[in-house]
Amino acid sequence: MPIPLSREFITSTAILDRREIDLPDVRKAPAELAAGARNFLASGYRAQTVVPMMRGEAAIGTVNVVRRRPGPLSDKQRQLLRVFANQAVIAIENTRLFNELRQSLEQQTATSEVLRVLVHLLVS
Repeated sequence: MPIPLSREFITSTAILDRREIDLPDVRKAPAELAAGARNFLASGYRAQTVVPMMRGEAAIGTVNVVRRRPGPLSDKQRQLLRVFANQAVIAIENTRLFNELRQSLEQQTATSEVLRVLVHLLVS
């Protein structure tokens, strides 16, 4: 079920505010995240770290790590999540560029085929 982008939800807040959210124990989440915390705790997990995937100044998604037991991630683990988020953005952009290139090549191929047929008709 899609979750609306609202600051009462943990992942949405990370996207809207374009910031990392680290909740070592979601039971102790800030009051403004109460609705999201309730939803999250119903899943059986206790801790969550959310890193936005940034394309320039825009957050286009998140990389989330959830844990059954409360406790913080190490600085090294959080840094690795940032690297994953950055690499995910690069992969998404590369996919978009590849799809644009493929479309362009398909259009060029179709145009070339039309020109080939026209030349054939003119020569015949």
